[in-house]
Amino acid sequence: MPTNFDPATEDDWLFRNRDAVNAALDQSFAQAKRSEGYAPEEFQAILDRHRAARN
Repeated sequence: MPTNFDPATEDDWLFRNRDAVNAALDQSFAQAKRSEGYAPEEFQAILDRHRAARN
């Protein structure tokens, strides 16, 4: 980590929200383990829709 690392800065969202991020990752991995995720084709369609909506 850089010596000027300051977890209180606004730019360090990930550090300040690490508990929520870790919980979301744990939930995602558990869903994938139970085969509750999207098929690759479904996931690509979702990404395509989100990308189109941003433009």
